[in-house]
Amino acid sequence: DELSEFLQNGAVVAANCIAPALLAKAGAFNSVSDYQIVCYPGTEKNNVDDSHFVKSKKDQIHIHKNIITGNGPSSSVKLAHALATNLIGDSKIPDDVIKSMGY
Repeated sequence: DELSEFLQNGAVVAANCIAPALLAKAGAFNSVSDYQIVCYPGTEKNNVDDSHFVKSKKDQIHIHKNIITGNGPSSSVKLAHALATNLIGDSKIPDDVIKSMGY
């Protein structure tokens, strides 16, 4: 599928809340070896293979190669920061934007 092709070509893919679990269940991340993701707590239980889910409850976001995932609405700002940093670099994000994000 298209997402797997994007990942194989090195594109950055970000997902938050239950989306990482749904994408994992659909096999979208299978092209990335030994991928690790976070998702909304409990949604990983709906997957056949939950070995790809980070077990730590403190990780709000997780970056594995070119996959950036968040565990829910409370991680949205951290996920946005991680995505922007990954795409353009921290030094290119304007200071006022970084301050408004709490960094």
